[in-house]
Amino acid sequence: PLELLKMNKVLFHSSCVVNRTGQAFLFFGPSGAGKTTISQLCQSVGGNVLGDDMNILGLENGKVFVESAAVGQRIFNTENFAVKYPINTAFWLQKGPLIRHREIESGQMSRLLSSFANFFWDQLSPDEYQKLFGLLSNINLNINLYELEFSKNEEVWNYVQSVK
Repeated sequence: PLELLKMNKVLFHSSCVVNRTGQAFLFFGPSGAGKTTISQLCQSVGGNVLGDDMNILGLENGKVFVESAAVGQRIFNTENFAVKYPINTAFWLQKGPLIRHREIESGQMSRLLSSFANFFWDQLSPDEYQKLFGLLSNINLNINLYELEFSKNEEVWNYVQSVK
């Protein structure tokens, strides 16, 4: 993870699905939130799953990109390795009886940080800590962040793609 940080990237505990136009949608939350479930639902109706457990987020010229990470995946497509997809929408997952979303204020950085994986905070130097917080702050400022309540329904993929 420190090598990724040097490249302005971070390993993120998340699932990610790409639509037919190449737009990526990131899903994150604690274990059991539904990252694999939503990946399966989206894939069953044509979504291209980058990974259902870990993905690499990076920032280039003010745009957030996502790449598949070859770590911990149950669902992935090897054709996606080393391919960067633009991302502008991320969803904090909550299982529920409905499919609906609500906006999350950009100041709620703790949700991003709590899902971020594989950094040992107490082992970061002050410079690394500062770089990490700067990177996550910039990612947070450059994507739309929503809370998504979803049920086990394939319509969730169409719904996610319609959120602006």
